[in-house]
Amino acid sequence: MRDKMIEFIIIAMIGIVLLSTKSFDFTSVILSTIYGLVIWRLKGVEWFLVLLAFLVTSLYATYYGYNRETKRHEHRGADNVLSNGFVAFMSAVFGYPYFYLGSISAALSDTMASEIGKLSKEPPVLITNPQQIVEAGSNGGVTKTGTVASIAGGLIIGALSLIFYTSFVSNPVPPHILFFGVVAGGVFGSVVDSLCGVLFENRKLMTNGSVNFTATLAGGIITTLIVTMIV
Repeated sequence: MRDKMIEFIIIAMIGIVLLSTKSFDFTSVILSTIYGLVIWRLKGVEWFLVLLAFLVTSLYATYYGYNRETKRHEHRGADNVLSNGFVAFMSAVFGYPYFYLGSISAALSDTMASEIGKLSKEPPVLITNPQQIVEAGSNGGVTKTGTVASIAGGLIIGALSLIFYTSFVSNPVPPHILFFGVVAGGVFGSVVDSLCGVLFENRKLMTNGSVNFTATLAGGIITTLIVTMIV
């Protein structure tokens, strides 16, 4: 009982910080709290810490971009929490560790690419046509800076998958295969996000939320395929 209270207090404190800094609105804090509590209680603190690492790193990337651009980034709402975290949440509920890691890696890679990439001194180009320059922030626009940031996001989650290796792997999966799969899932998910943005969101066939959801789903799939097929 005491352990459960500690979990709740820690996650509640994180929620208060998110509200006080206006990073999340009230509804998104409630959803995030549910995600955190369920994942921690079902799968353990290691799975929760991976989710927390995504949260902290993505918020830092957002605020870094805000400070450099001197304009406020709107706080995250329920749609953002659902689209970026639902795949990871369900992966934890049903016990799919590789899907979990890949989806979070994709979410972080995409966030890093967007928030850090917009600081690029070079104008973005369209992912489907590298010869076409587009405005900063355009769906499907990519930069070298954003690409490096995307890879960095995957590397962060990949490193955590090694640190908490025994919490995610029950069969003999070589650590380097797990690491590669998680990083690849992150980068692939970020690419899928950009492609869906230019091919579907620009044509009003998908919303930003559905694009993010698709990217995290793609990240989970590619990580799971790499880890299970190579082993």
